[in-house]
Formats: sequence, structure tokens, C-alpha cells
Amino acid sequence: MATIILVEGETEQAFWKVFYQGQTKKINLWDCKEKDINNIALSVKNNDELIIIFDTDVTDNYARFLSNLKSIRQKISGNRVFLLQQNKNFEDELCKACNCKQDKLNQHFNHARSVGKFKSEFIEHFKNKKLREKLEELSIDLGKMWVAELIECLNLEEVKKIKIDGQHKKIKALKR
Repeated sequence: MATIILVEGETEQAFWKVFYQGQTKKINLWDCKEKDINNIALSVKNNDELIIIFDTDVTDNYARFLSNLKSIRQKISGNRVFLLQQNKNFEDELCKACNCKQDKLNQHFNHARSVGKFKSEFIEHFKNKKLREKLEELSIDLGKMWVAELIECLNLEEVKKIKIDGQHKKIKALKR
């Protein structure tokens, strides 16, 4: 059994590769197409677990997001699917886990002056194999990440109808 983690961007992908076990794939369920869902479904084998990490800063495409969840569930009906909601976005989750504001996080990553610069510095530290060290300097507490309740537009009862298993409780087991 393998764990496949769906993330929205490069920073999340780098983070998961450093701190957790599992294969990561980039996809944004808020705006992806059916062919993207098909490609994901083809890579999932029986008994694999699928963890979907998603932002909540922009939720305009709720209908598409829900449709994509349903499509994933139909295509891989025998597998367990977990949702991990980011409070707003990945940077917000990092701030929560490091108990700091975005300004401090940016400064810690070579005085980045924007979210875009922060992301490029984050990826650079990943490539240089320094990302874990950099985040540990900020006393990152992984237990504070992805603990938010599902947002209102993802009413848990509606999500249960799709047979999504709810928020993932086995993150600690995936830790490197």
C-alpha cells in the first residue's frame, strides 16, 4: 500500500518530500480538468491511500471542487481518500506551525519581500537540502498543521456523501 499526496503547488510538494513519506503530485482541484483527474486515477493502485491537500483562500469554484472530489471517488472507489484543508494557504499553515507571522517567515527565508520570493527561496532551500533545517530553526510543530475544520462550503455531511474519509489522522505515521 502506498500513499499518494495531492498538493496544489511546488512549495507544498517540497515540504511533503522533506517531512513525510509518500509520492506527491501537483493538482489544484478547484480548477483542474477531468483529464487531470483521469491521470491521477491511473496512477493510483488498489489499496493506495490518497491524501488531498487544498487551499481555502479562493473558493469560487466550489462546484468544480466538489465535482472533482466525486470524480476521484468514482474512479478509485476501493481506496481511502483523505482531505487536509489548509487554513487559507500553505504559507498560513507554516506560520501557524512555526508560531510566527508571515513577515518573520519571509525574513527567515533570506529576507523575502513577497510571497512569490518566499516560495522561490523555499524551493531553493529544498533543492539545497536545507529546508528541514531552516524550518526546524523556527521550531516548526508539525502537529499544528492541517487541523482546521472543513470550511462551510464543504459541509461535512455533503463530503460524506462522496465517501471521503474525512481529515487524515495518520499524518504522524507518514513522518520521515
